[in-house]
Amino acid sequence: MKKKCFLLIAVMLTIAVSAMAQKHVVEENYWWNDHPDGYLWSMGTFSTAEVNVAAMIPQDMEGCVIDEVAFYASDISQLTDIKLFVTRKLSKDINNLDIVLTPTELPTEADAQGKWRVRAKLPEDFIVPFGGAYIGYKVTPTDGMASAMNTWTDSPDGWPLPADKSMFIQGGPELQWSSLGDTFGAAAVTAHVKARNVEDNSVALYEKTEFVKLTGEKDFEFILPVKNRSAKDIQSLTYTVSIDGGEAKEFTYTFQYQFKAFGLSSIVGKIDAPDTDGCHSMNIDITKVDGVENTSDARSMKLMLVTVPKSAPRNTIVESFRSAGLGMMPLNIIGERKLKELYGGKAIILGANSDDYWECADYQEVVRKYYYNNLNNFCFDRALPAIDPYRGYHLYEKSGEMVYSTNEAFDYINAITSEATVGIDARWHSDEGTTIDVDVTTTFLYDREDAPYHLELYLKESPIQAVGEDDDNWWNEAISNAYSGSEEELPEEFDWFVQAVPIIPGYIFENVVRACWGALTGIDGSITAPIVKNVPQTYSTTLDLSEIDIRDKNNLHLVAMLVNEGGTVVNAAEVSLGNTTAIDAIKESDKAIAPDNIYDLRGIQIKSPKGIYIKGGKVKVKK
Repeated sequence: MKKKCFLLIAVMLTIAVSAMAQKHVVEENYWWNDHPDGYLWSMGTFSTAEVNVAAMIPQDMEGCVIDEVAFYASDISQLTDIKLFVTRKLSKDINNLDIVLTPTELPTEADAQGKWRVRAKLPEDFIVPFGGAYIGYKVTPTDGMASAMNTWTDSPDGWPLPADKSMFIQGGPELQWSSLGDTFGAAAVTAHVKARNVEDNSVALYEKTEFVKLTGEKDFEFILPVKNRSAKDIQSLTYTVSIDGGEAKEFTYTFQYQFKAFGLSSIVGKIDAPDTDGCHSMNIDITKVDGVENTSDARSMKLMLVTVPKSAPRNTIVESFRSAGLGMMPLNIIGERKLKELYGGKAIILGANSDDYWECADYQEVVRKYYYNNLNNFCFDRALPAIDPYRGYHLYEKSGEMVYSTNEAFDYINAITSEATVGIDARWHSDEGTTIDVDVTTTFLYDREDAPYHLELYLKESPIQAVGEDDDNWWNEAISNAYSGSEEELPEEFDWFVQAVPIIPGYIFENVVRACWGALTGIDGSITAPIVKNVPQTYSTTLDLSEIDIRDKNNLHLVAMLVNEGGTVVNAAEVSLGNTTAIDAIKESDKAIAPDNIYDLRGIQIKSPKGIYIKGGKVKVKK
C-alpha cells in the first residue's frame, strides 16, 4: 500500500508551476487570455458605482515577463476614470495594488464585432511570481446599464462559457473580491507575454524538509519535492545521499511519466538510516538531469533525519482551500464531511477561505503558498498538496468518475511517524467573552540541543450561520453552487446541492477560520531549546477576540499545530470553546431551493424576471 501511495504522489504532484530564469530566454510573445475571434458579453451593474474586474494569471506562468495589459469593452463612451492594473495579490484598496496604470491612449473605434481594446504599457517588466498574479481594470460607469463588466463567451447569446472562467468582481460593504467566473465566464482582460527566463538542465530542491523514522526501521523511504526550472520535459534524475558526513551513495530516479517543463514533482528515495535515537544530518545533491550536469544553484540541501523509538499518536491538519464565490465549493464541503465521518478528531479541518466574505487576512500567506492555484483542493499537513477533495490523487487516473478516494492520501500522511505529542487547553478569561487563556503542551520523543519548531494557533467557527436574505451582505455570504440541476451521475452526497439553486443565500458554513496567530512564520518563543526527551514544555498565552465578528461563541474551536523547520505539520490538537459538537451537529435544510423556479441573484423566488436572474439552474439576462 505504501509503495502505491508513493507512486500516486510522485505522479500527481506534477503540477504546472515554473521557475524564474537564469540562463536564457524562451520567447513567448503572445497575448494571454485574448479571444479576438470570440464574442464579448457585456453587462451593466444597475448602478454608477465604481466597478473593479480582474482575472488570475495562473501559477504555471511563473517566470513569464509581462510588458502590457489590456481589457475589452463593447462601448467605452459611458465609462470614466479608467485604470488598468497588474498585481501579485488583490486588495480592497485599488491604490494598494502593485502597478496601477492610466491608459495613455483610448481607442476611438471598435473592431468588426464591436469590441474596443483599452491598453496600457507597464513602466517596467512585471515577472509573474510563484503563485501567479492578477490583471484587471477599474471603471466608473455614467449609466447603470453601461457595459462595465465584460466577459468572453463562445457564442453570440452568451452560452456556452469558455473553459477558462477566471473572473473576479469587487463589491459589497466589505469591498471583498468574489469569484464569479463559473456564472459569467472569463473576464475580458489580457496581458502581453514577451518572454520566459529559464535555466538549462536545471532541477532544484523545492523546499527544506525533515524526515522522521522509527528506530530499527530498515529501507526508510522518503519523498523529496523537486522543481523543474528548465524549458524541457525530464525523464530521470541522478542524486547522492550521505548520512552524518559519511560516504555519498548515488541513486537514479526515473519518472513514470515525464517531469514536465516548469513543473513541480517529487522523487521517492530509499536509504539505510542509523538506528541511534536523535538527530542525524542528511545531505542530498541532485547531480544530473537526464545524465547531464545539473546547473541549478539549489540542487543540494542539508536536511535533518530524526530517529525516535515510537511514533506519537497523530492528528492531521486538513487545509481546505475554498471560495464561496466558486461554484465548486460544494466539493470541498462534501469532502470535509467524508473525512470527519471516517476519521473523527484525527482529521482537524481548517476552512481556508479566500476571495470571499469569510477570508481571514492573516491566513492568506498560507493560502498563497499551499493552494497551488486551485481554490478547490485539500492540503494534508502541508506535506501533501493539491488533493482533490473527493477523488484524492485519482483525479486524472479516473477522469470523469466520481469515486471517493481522498481517504487513501489521508491514510498515508496520518501513518507517518511523528516525533512529538501536542495537547491544548483553552478557556474564557472572563464572563465578558472577549479573551481566552490558552495552554499548549508539547512533548518530544527525542533529545535535541536546538529547537527548530514553532506553534501556530487557529480560531475557527463551526457551524456558522450566514446572514439572511435581507442583509446587505447577502451576496458575499451566499455560496455559488455549480452542481445545481446537474444531470451527471453523482454519489448521493451531492443530492442536496443538485436540488438547490446556483446561488444559495444564508448558507450554514463549516470550519471557517476566523483568526490566526503565527500563521506560516510561527509564534515567537512557542518552542524553546533544548528539547528534552519525554519532558513536556508548555506555551501559555491570552488571545484577544474583541475585534472578531463572532456569530456564536459556543461554536468556536481553537487549533494548535506544531510545525517543523521545513514547514511540515508534525502534530496538532483541537479544543472546543463552547458546548456544541460543531460539524457533527450540522444538517442541511430540509428544503433545498428548487432549480426549476425563477430567482433573483439573492436566491429569492420572483414571478417576473428583470435584469439578471436564475432559471433552470442557469443565469439569464432579460433586458
